[in-house]
Amino acid sequence: MVMSIARRAMLSLAFALLSPFAHAGSDEDPSTEALWQQYLRPQAQWPALPKEAQPLAPLPDPHPLRAALDDPLVELGEKLFHDKRLSQTAEVSCASCHLASHAFADPRARSLGVRDQEGRRNAPALLNTHLWDHFFWDGRASSLETQAVMPVEDPLEMAHSPKAIVEWVRKAEDYRPLLQGLNTSLSDLDWSLLAKALAEFQRSLMDDPKEQVLDRFLLAVAAEDWSTARQSLSDEQLLGLHLFRTKAGCVKCHNGPLLSDQRFHNMGLHYLGRKFEDLGRYEVTGLNKDMGAFRTPSLRHLVLTKPWMHNGLFTQLEGIVRMYEHGGARPRRPKNLPPEAYYPKTTELLVAFELSDQERQALLSFLKTL
Repeated sequence: MVMSIARRAMLSLAFALLSPFAHAGSDEDPSTEALWQQYLRPQAQWPALPKEAQPLAPLPDPHPLRAALDDPLVELGEKLFHDKRLSQTAEVSCASCHLASHAFADPRARSLGVRDQEGRRNAPALLNTHLWDHFFWDGRASSLETQAVMPVEDPLEMAHSPKAIVEWVRKAEDYRPLLQGLNTSLSDLDWSLLAKALAEFQRSLMDDPKEQVLDRFLLAVAAEDWSTARQSLSDEQLLGLHLFRTKAGCVKCHNGPLLSDQRFHNMGLHYLGRKFEDLGRYEVTGLNKDMGAFRTPSLRHLVLTKPWMHNGLFTQLEGIVRMYEHGGARPRRPKNLPPEAYYPKTTELLVAFELSDQERQALLSFLKTL
């Protein structure tokens, strides 16, 4: 009997040492180790996702994508992006509202255009734009080329005209070398070329997944490199990832390589009938179902892109988590709204959940790695 017990103990120890889930140290919390065992395996075998959710995915390798870009166009687009002459008063450029130090977003709630006019919405980040299907919070542009003209013509932003911009670019000595590199004559220069250049520069703004915490973990899991995967996240961050995918339900909308489903949802932040009213996607489609709906933002570089939401009114990440713990914003129908008038409802994807203080901090710790 003694020999049998000893033999079983030795076999158990040998299995533990050979297992990809093995980890040095004997003083770990067993529940933490159990959680690691659930995630140090192919993603298809991870704890089940909510039925509405898609899996997480790493960003694509940027090197072949960058190699496919038109370098002369990228160079021209970069100069245009930083040129304040794109605005009527030469006060603001694209870079004025999309700061490289903030993942090409704006740390102000709402950006300032010509004559210090405040825009309506928070400027979104421009990293990894090559993966987006729609642009702007309301998705009114289907391509970066289409998007380029909209801030130019917006009276609150640049208040300029494409035709006028083409004329001064033709005359500007500092643009001559760039245009020569494109083998384009001045007479052939038009807005479509400048818009394409701006778009191509923005497409060049890609993250390298090897430099992103979550992507390193996902790539290591895909390669079954369990040691690297284990080193990519702390125990607390792993718990946060688990909550993100399960109890908190963040993954319902924040999934795929952008950590966005690229869909439009009503999060209850339309402020209909109040200050800050913004009906979002409805202004594009005119459909009641789109009233108050906005494109799911990417969570990439979340800390750098503060403040958050389409209106930039949210500055406390823990406050946002607590709002979602309560099932999101649930505004009441204004009493003065006619009974026949449509009133938007918060998406049913938002369901209340309960986090302990430890779980909330773990979720925040994971979010801050994105």
